[in-house]
Amino acid sequence: MTTIADISKDNVSKTAQTVGDPAWLKANRDAAWERYSATPYPTRKEELWKYTDLSRINWGKYAVGTTENVVLSTLEKDAAARGAIFCTLADALKKHPELVQKYLGRNTDTVNGKYAFENLAFTDRGFFCFVPKGVKITTPLHVETQSTQDGATLFPRTIVVLEEGAEATVFDQFTSPNAKDGVIGYTNARVELYVGQSARLHYLQMQNWHNGMLHLLEQHAELERDAYLSATTISLGGHISKSTIAAILKAPGAVSYLFGLGYGNDKQQFDHHTMQTHLAPNTTSDLLYKMAMNDRARSTYTGIITMTPDAQKADAYQSNKNLLLSKTARANTVPQLEILANDVRCTHGASVGTVEDEQLYYLESRGLSREVARDMIVHGFFEDLIGKLPEETLKNAVRKAVNDKLGTTIELEDIAL
Repeated sequence: MTTIADISKDNVSKTAQTVGDPAWLKANRDAAWERYSATPYPTRKEELWKYTDLSRINWGKYAVGTTENVVLSTLEKDAAARGAIFCTLADALKKHPELVQKYLGRNTDTVNGKYAFENLAFTDRGFFCFVPKGVKITTPLHVETQSTQDGATLFPRTIVVLEEGAEATVFDQFTSPNAKDGVIGYTNARVELYVGQSARLHYLQMQNWHNGMLHLLEQHAELERDAYLSATTISLGGHISKSTIAAILKAPGAVSYLFGLGYGNDKQQFDHHTMQTHLAPNTTSDLLYKMAMNDRARSTYTGIITMTPDAQKADAYQSNKNLLLSKTARANTVPQLEILANDVRCTHGASVGTVEDEQLYYLESRGLSREVARDMIVHGFFEDLIGKLPEETLKNAVRKAVNDKLGTTIELEDIAL
């Protein structure tokens, strides 16, 4: 059994053969392997890894080449007839290789360094979504990546492309149905979102892995003129979860909304880093991340808004709010601004607080137990963010996932009031 600790270039070739790579992708993998081999693992001396220490991870426990499920919903017949594509990455490489080549690895910007090169070298699953000019998909597209195998490694890659005037909603879900206690796993995911001129994309990603999963993710979005993106990240599972989320506003009129929600308990650790980068004038970005931590859970948020010299009259906002539910829970928040233009509006805010005794007393005085009262407060804390999702089915999916994580008996109908 080959593990992450002893992978070699031979494993890159085996992955290419298994997936059925065209020549250009095999060359990309080889180049990524060379960079992976030459790049050291990040350490806590680096600012973005200050609160997430992976130096003690035993990479010999994670087996390369494991098989897990990827389940996709059905694409609308009308959209398919008009040229829309929604399929696994392996199928897209076989049926639409030239189109995939145009976008896979098109952007090489990376914050995760060695881990990003690892993903491209070993990408073995994922999906490809392409919506042609003017096509509007009305039903949310759902992808579920599942993992229950002990020691499993997954290197998924998500590619979503919307051409001019296209519209779509994508629900990208990571789950561990019926995973046994003590199972461990490692996922290293890359998401690339390309939102064309006047296109509208709603992207919801929810990771609800089993508690033994190490989850790394890097998400990169590019927005053209008058493009609209709403990207929501839900973090509930895993032992350690580190996500890097970037929105690049490349042309005037581009609008980006980044939302995040996380609930941690036991000794879970969540680390979110966001980047709102304005490259053009008259662009708008907004961000709201909310984290609730219980027991000995840890949350870290670092976010930066960058206004380049060309980003005149741009507007950006960033807010991170943290709710601590125990005396041993912790939250670190580091919002940052880099303003290189002189005619912009740019603000940020951050808060860390606890549940107020008055709130608990009010709910308990109406017959609720302290545990249910606390859960109601957590749901209320999250509800304004959940309400920003575009579809009622998506809102209820998130509410149910939070409900299940809390282990509460609160009815969804009561939460939505």
